[in-house]
Amino acid sequence: MRRLLGLCVLVGVFLLVNPTTALAQVDTTVPLGAPEPSAVTTTTNVDPTVSTLPPDCTPPKPPDVVFIGRIIDATAGTGRFIVTVIRSDPSKFLTEGRAVDVRIGADVRFLVLNQNYLIAAEHTPDNVLRSKVRQPLPVFGGDLVVGIDDYGPSCPALSDPIVVRNDDGTAIDTGVLSAFLDDRRGIALALIKPMIGVALALIAFWALKRLAVYAAKGLGDILSQR
Repeated sequence: MRRLLGLCVLVGVFLLVNPTTALAQVDTTVPLGAPEPSAVTTTTNVDPTVSTLPPDCTPPKPPDVVFIGRIIDATAGTGRFIVTVIRSDPSKFLTEGRAVDVRIGADVRFLVLNQNYLIAAEHTPDNVLRSKVRQPLPVFGGDLVVGIDDYGPSCPALSDPIVVRNDDGTAIDTGVLSAFLDDRRGIALALIKPMIGVALALIAFWALKRLAVYAAKGLGDILSQR
């Protein structure tokens, strides 16, 4: 009994002195999984020269020439410009300092002589430049006039680049009274001429009246002397 008790004491002392040798070390480290692959971001380069219009839509025709010119004459719907600055002329049609005629039509009345304009024009079949001042208005009702079941492509409204503008790029005033308001001298003369005419008529009437009075008085004196 004493031997068994002594053996237990020795085992207890041994465990207290070297506890790490008595316990089995268990590796509880969990290996980390492989990192998930990151999402790859792809960038698509868009060619700016490719049109984004729907397939059935036609872009407006670009102008053949673009220049700044001073209008010196406007006759029969044609404006004559002195070319001052050439912006675009691939065909070498223009020459700076020389005059060129541009067919504008009835809109030429909105242009003021001796003013500079930015002209974007196209070549006609007879090799004459053609442009306009006002953008064409859409037909009232559009496709609804043709038929309710006639559905065409949904095309964006694009402005026509073949147009005459002010030299700073702004649109020309095409109001009903713009042609009259631009000609201030003509407006002044239109107002002054009737007033001058009325004044001259009153003066002439007064002079004739006085002449008639003097004539009647003189005739009366002659008759009284007889």
